[in-house]
Amino acid sequence: MTARERLLAGAATLTRSRGVGGTTVAELLAEAGVARRSLYVNFPGGRDEVIAAATEQSGAELTDALLQLFTESGDILAAMDAYLAATAADLVASDYTAGCPIVAAALGGTEVPLARDAAGRIFGQWQTLLAGALELSGVPAERAPGLAMLILSSAEGATAMAIAQRSTEPLDQVGVLLRSLVADAIATSTDAGAPD
Repeated sequence: MTARERLLAGAATLTRSRGVGGTTVAELLAEAGVARRSLYVNFPGGRDEVIAAATEQSGAELTDALLQLFTESGDILAAMDAYLAATAADLVASDYTAGCPIVAAALGGTEVPLARDAAGRIFGQWQTLLAGALELSGVPAERAPGLAMLILSSAEGATAMAIAQRSTEPLDQVGVLLRSLVADAIATSTDAGAPD
């Protein structure tokens, strides 16, 4: 792994668990195992530049994973269950210390506006991707973007609650409710298209 790659991985790890404000240069260098010079050779803008780049990289990786999950499964309800289960498993594996790096970037926007801006674009990509998957599953086109937004914001909010409560229960409850909403949206669409 190159120094650049280690810095990006270190920034992603730290922002997920400590937030943007809690990610100092000293901690970043220690996490990446590189000298200060390596930071500024690879990222002349220093900490802020590496955090913004790590947000972009994490966003691309997560977008690819979501794309694969939601477009290749062919079953939107199973994909949604798998998405929430993976989120819960990730929280448990981190002992409830690591949330979504994109949320961390959004919340740290006053310190690193480039990371916040990247987070905004990434959330937009996720909403578009999920809306497309919902439409393919039978959700009406006019409802799909709003339902996609609700799914994403509910999942991210439940993740924050799960961290605070040190329990996957918020994700479990949100999953049950979202599954019902999506199933109803598909059923309503199917019923509306059925001949009298």
